[in-house]
Amino acid sequence: MGGHVISYVTSHTSTSWSRSFLGRLHSLQWPNGRATLSLTRPLATSPIVSAFDAASRRVVVVDLDGIIVDWDAMDQLFTSPSHMPIPPSITRLCHQPHTVVVVVSGHSCAVMEAVCGHLNCVLVAERGCYLRWSPLHVWEELVDAEEPSGLLVQVVPPCQYYADRTPGSHVEVKSHSVTFHYRDCPAAQL
Repeated sequence: MGGHVISYVTSHTSTSWSRSFLGRLHSLQWPNGRATLSLTRPLATSPIVSAFDAASRRVVVVDLDGIIVDWDAMDQLFTSPSHMPIPPSITRLCHQPHTVVVVVSGHSCAVMEAVCGHLNCVLVAERGCYLRWSPLHVWEELVDAEEPSGLLVQVVPPCQYYADRTPGSHVEVKSHSVTFHYRDCPAAQL
């Protein structure tokens, strides 16, 4: 299968790839015959706040992207992650007695440490590959260190091929994963 993927990636442009992807996306059956950004209704906050206040022990799990770091500031994660402002509500949650805050992200330990390392919370990097229990603990690797290296060697070249041909995109290579970022690509390129 790897040879087919490499062949496809090297013989198609980002434009043909995106047209193929969007064509498949449009062919999906959507509820009510149309695509929507959200299929869920907004939650009523008062029952959640009441349950939180009444609980004797609490665990709050939040994602770094979009919760702690605003979507509009995501690029700053790659240039100056230590200067990212933390929402006051997250800082307050980290200081709540009997409350454990878990921050989950697909980003590397270094990015997580730079953004949230000072917070009294559990950090989970690379979507579960690494865990840090508190600022007083070291990072624990939760996956076999030997397992992903062969796969990464196969995945990085096609991703880099597309990034080299797609203005505004870049590839983030981490210990156990690769992310192709295209948020800054002009719409005409996608």
